Amino acid sequence: MYQVDGLDTVVELTDCPRPDIGAPLPVVLADDYSLVLAYLVSEPDPNWDGSYATLVSPESEGLLVALVRFQRPYAHMFGPPNDEAFHGHPLAQR
Repeated sequence: MYQVDGLDTVVELTDCPRPDIGAPLPVVLADDYSLVLAYLVSEPDPNWDGSYATLVSPESEGLLVALVRFQRPYAHMFGPPNDEAFHGHPLAQR
């Protein structure tokens, strides 16, 4: 991993749909000029009573997907951390 310095910042994207908590199944498509992030959106079931779980996979149908496009990205990294290990990320405090 690269060394974090004072120039690194975190920008929260508040106008994007929230990813699914359990299985967002993110996909990144990138070239020299743009980056597209696709992920499953969180759609809480208002009638969920906690007695069952829904299995989600890439073959699941009828799920809401968000597409977020970044124009002229400088760099990107794809991978960890997940929500359990996020506190260990060098930018977690920012």
